[in-house]
Amino acid sequence: MAESVLLQTCFHLLPSKKLFEVRLTRKKLFYQQTSIDSCWRTSNSPLFSVNLEDVYGGKVFRSRSRNNINSYLHIFTCPVEGKRRVRGRIRFKVSGWEDADSNVRCAERWLKMILWLVKHPGIDVDTIKDRKLPSQRKLLVFVNPCSGSGKSLAIFKKNVVPMFTEASIDYTLRVTEYAGHAEKIALELNIEEWDGLVICSGDGLVHELVNGLMKRPDWKRAMTLPMGVIPTGSGNALCYSALYASGEPFDLTAAVFAVIRGQTLDLDLCAIETPSQKLFSFLSLSWGMISDVDMESEKYRRLGNARFTLGAIIRILNLRTYRGKLSYLPPDEAEHPTTSLDLPKEETKNEDDDLANFYSLPGSPSGSFYNTKSAPEEKPPKINSSHENIGMLDSAHPSINDISQTVSEHRGTLSMPSIAKRLPSNWKTIEGEFILSSCVLISHLDGNCNFAPEAKFGDGFLYMAYIKSGVSKLRLLATLKEMETGIQVNSDDFFILKACAFRLEPDLSQQGTMAVDGERLPYSEVQGEVYKGVGRVMCGRPYSF
Repeated sequence: MAESVLLQTCFHLLPSKKLFEVRLTRKKLFYQQTSIDSCWRTSNSPLFSVNLEDVYGGKVFRSRSRNNINSYLHIFTCPVEGKRRVRGRIRFKVSGWEDADSNVRCAERWLKMILWLVKHPGIDVDTIKDRKLPSQRKLLVFVNPCSGSGKSLAIFKKNVVPMFTEASIDYTLRVTEYAGHAEKIALELNIEEWDGLVICSGDGLVHELVNGLMKRPDWKRAMTLPMGVIPTGSGNALCYSALYASGEPFDLTAAVFAVIRGQTLDLDLCAIETPSQKLFSFLSLSWGMISDVDMESEKYRRLGNARFTLGAIIRILNLRTYRGKLSYLPPDEAEHPTTSLDLPKEETKNEDDDLANFYSLPGSPSGSFYNTKSAPEEKPPKINSSHENIGMLDSAHPSINDISQTVSEHRGTLSMPSIAKRLPSNWKTIEGEFILSSCVLISHLDGNCNFAPEAKFGDGFLYMAYIKSGVSKLRLLATLKEMETGIQVNSDDFFILKACAFRLEPDLSQQGTMAVDGERLPYSEVQGEVYKGVGRVMCGRPYSF
C-alpha cells in the first residue's frame, strides 16, 4: 500500500533551477521534474527519492538582497553507498509565494515536518504544526590530539565540524592535555548541561571517561549520558561494535552520522578487581597474546589500527604460552544471571556554492535551531609523548580508594566473592597452558577483529574466549585472518563461553601481561562481573539483530 502524502508542492531544484514536484511521506522525500502547466499531474520523468532515515539535518536560508523574495531549503543526507556513508545535499528554491515571509514560512513548514519525522518516525503528524523545531542537542566533545596517528584534531575539524554545523549540533570542544585529563573532566562535569559526550579518539579515552563517570556520587545519572565515538584512535572497538550492531558500514562518516542521529544502545560494564585496585571495563580483560600485542605494538602507533595486525604476526612468529587457571560462572548457574542496576530512564528535552550569497535565518520556531557558530579554535597543547594508552595506573588522578568505594556501592546481589576468597562450587574452571584469553563485552576488538560475533549491547553477558597451547603457528595465523569475519568461533582450537563473571589466576612464576580495555594491569589474579545496561552508546539506527 502506498504511503500517505503529508506535504506536496513544487520547488525549483538547484543548481539546475528546473521545476520539481516534491512530495513527503513518513519515510521518504520524493521529487520529480515537472512544469508549471503539469505540476501535480502524472509525469514520465525519473522519480528521485531520499530515505528520511538517511537525513541528518536541514536549514532554511533567505537572500541578503531585499529584491530577492525567494527562500532556500537545504536537506543534508548521508545514504549508504557500497561500504560507506556518503554525504549529500538537496537544495530547493522556494518561490511560489508573492512575498519573502510567505516563502520562508513555506520552507520552514517543510523543514519542521522533515526533522520531526527524522527524530520520531511514528509521531502524530497533526501535532507537528503546533510544535517548535526539535531542540538543539548540546554535546561535549573530547579530542586526544595524540591518539592513533596524531591527526584526531585535524580530522575533527575537517570531517566532523561540517556535519555538526549542517545538523545544528551545539558542541563544546575539549582537547585533552595529559593522561587522566578526560577522567578529571568527567569527575567535575555538570552533567545537566549536556545531552551527550563524544569521544574523538580511541578506546583509551573511552576508558578514562567511563571510570571518571563511575567515580561520581551521581554515577547512576551520569552514566545515562549517551556516549558517541568517532574512530580516530589506533583502537576503536566500541565505535566499530556499535556500527556493527546497528548494521552500519565501518567508516568515519557513518560514525559521525551515528552521533548526530543519537539513537542509543545499552552498554554493559564489567567491575574489575585485582589485589591492588578496582575499576570498570567497557571492552575486555585480556591475557596472553592479545595483551602482549596491545602493549608491544605501542611502538607502531603511527600505523593506526594496523599496528595490532603487525604486532599479532610478530607475536605469533615468536610465540609464548602462559600457565594459569580460568574460572567462570555460567549464566544457568547464577542465582541472578546479571546484576541489573536501578537506573533512571534517559530524560528527553521538550555549505554551498551559494552560501556566501545567503544568510541563515536568525530566528526559528525553536529559537535555537539555526546555529551559525563556527568550530572553536583551540591550539593543541605541546605534548612530548602519546597518552592514549597510559591509562589509570599512571593517571594523575588514580583515586583507587574512590573507585573501590564505588564498586562496593554497586555490589548489591553479587554472584561472586571478593578476590581473596574461594570460589563457590557452581563455578567452572579450565586449567592448563594458554596462548591467549580474553573476556569481552562487545563484538569487536577493532575494525578487523570480530572477536565475539554473538555479543550484543546490553545482553548482560561476558564472552570468555581462549586458545590453549599446542596450536601451530600456521593455524594461529589462519585464526587471525578468520577474526576479520568472526568465523574463528567455528574453529576447534578457539573456544568461547558465555559467562556472568570470571576469575583469572595466572602462574605468577612466569612473566606476562594483562590489559583492561587496552590499558596495562599489574600481572596478578584478576576477576570481574558484568553489570547490565549501566551506560548508553550512540548509534545511527535501532538494533539490526
